Amino acid sequence: MALELEKGKPLSVPHGGNSREAVERFGAVLGRIIDFSSNVNPFPLPAAVQRALRSAFKRLNVYPDRESYGLKKILAERWGLPIHSIVVGNGSADLLYRAVYALRPKNGLIFQPSFGEYAKALSEVGVKIKVLRLDPVRGFSLPKGKGFERVGKGGVVFFCNPNNPTGCLTPKKVLEGVVRRLREKGAFLIMDEAFIDLAEEESLISQAAYEENLLVLRSLTKFYGLAGLRLGYAVGHPVLIRRIQEIGQPWPVNVLAQAAGEVLVGNETFRRKTCERWLREKEDLYRHLCQIPGIQPFPSSAPFFLVRLTEKGSVESLQRRLWKDRLLIRDLSGFPGLEEGHFRVAVRNRRENRLLVRSLKKALAEEES
Repeated sequence: MALELEKGKPLSVPHGGNSREAVERFGAVLGRIIDFSSNVNPFPLPAAVQRALRSAFKRLNVYPDRESYGLKKILAERWGLPIHSIVVGNGSADLLYRAVYALRPKNGLIFQPSFGEYAKALSEVGVKIKVLRLDPVRGFSLPKGKGFERVGKGGVVFFCNPNNPTGCLTPKKVLEGVVRRLREKGAFLIMDEAFIDLAEEESLISQAAYEENLLVLRSLTKFYGLAGLRLGYAVGHPVLIRRIQEIGQPWPVNVLAQAAGEVLVGNETFRRKTCERWLREKEDLYRHLCQIPGIQPFPSSAPFFLVRLTEKGSVESLQRRLWKDRLLIRDLSGFPGLEEGHFRVAVRNRRENRLLVRSLKKALAEEES
């Protein structure tokens, strides 16, 4: 189903990871909150990161490298890409907005449910936005890449792969065909791969530097656990990358984020072990969620699950009950493209995931009684 958003209408986009807001809604609780609303690596970072941060702390009186050249060099070596095809930013959301301002599209196409900042970024440059609703009966998938043709000439399509909050992954082969069709139409694709680390074989990053109508966004916040520092990068044609680099503030990335990024991106052992462990925990959590009466978890290629309530009750009531156990889930009530009764849970470590499963069972049983 295709819709249109009102041109220039200001949008407010809620996000997970807001424990302060939860305290205001549900009241203070004793002890540490286990945050399942935020999809960030829950595992310990290498000790080398702390050493790098201590060293960088001594340089707080020095301006950071405007282009984060050291990190760009490491990223270029890792992906085998020209260094001028990479731009580093204050998280991938920062680059998302800068890309829209650089492209100045004539129109936009987004899919729902998906990350809300796409619509907000397009609305800020005053373009008409078409919306294509993903079908829950199909598991929110996009068969054979259909739907992208709804964008007009000179327009921009935002697509998240795997999608947030559904976790649905579109195969690389399908998306390569989409890039070709959009090129023929004179339209541009911004591919958000913030959660593709567990399925990197499906990434379009290797060809992004050589396509004039493709930009790939990657987050270093989620997989590398740097939510508090904010760090991300984009890969695209060098001409577009230079325009994105010139838009926005002159020093988008601080010295602490640069130091942490340089250590982590070059640590292949950490990346491999994190993938292996996160995948194990994801499979284990999914198996246990499927056994809980009253909910339906959707399969996911990302480190989180979209879950639907199948019995009576509300997500807000469930969230309130879980909060008493110091657990925070992401309430997706009112999320564009989703019916009521959906929530999202991140994959954390084994102990915390089991706490979630037990608390869900208890809370849902209380809801039934």
